[in-house]
Amino acid sequence: MIAIRASYFYIPLLGLSLVGCPKPSANTDAAKSFPIQVGVEGATKQGKFQVQIRSIPHQPPHTGMSTFEYRIQEKATGTLVTGAKLEVTPFMPAHGHGTTPTKTTNKGKGVYWVEEVALIMPGTWELRTVIRIGEQAEEGVFPVVVKE
Repeated sequence: MIAIRASYFYIPLLGLSLVGCPKPSANTDAAKSFPIQVGVEGATKQGKFQVQIRSIPHQPPHTGMSTFEYRIQEKATGTLVTGAKLEVTPFMPAHGHGTTPTKTTNKGKGVYWVEEVALIMPGTWELRTVIRIGEQAEEGVFPVVVKE
């Protein structure tokens, strides 16, 4: 009787071990691997911050949904900027329109993800960015060329 009860526990457990671990979906942190090469780099208008931007799933980005990784450091010292809040609005100056503001996440150590960026057509876009730390705000406009 004890052997039968134990099999009720071990057989399902064995089945789970044969299935293995699922692969991470494209929406998890583990599935996001940004390229080493910087896609766009520049300073904020006021000159306080230096910003590096990379994109996935393509660099340069293609039409459709993209995620951008921002690496922000103080321009004068090279110190990584932690605790900032980002507001990023994609804008297409040639057509005078943009898309909805994006979801941003502070990933720590000067890294911020800008997710669910809808780039609806190819051409030159601007990532109009506001970096806020406390009451201070710095603005930057970072051009990206979106491929078909």
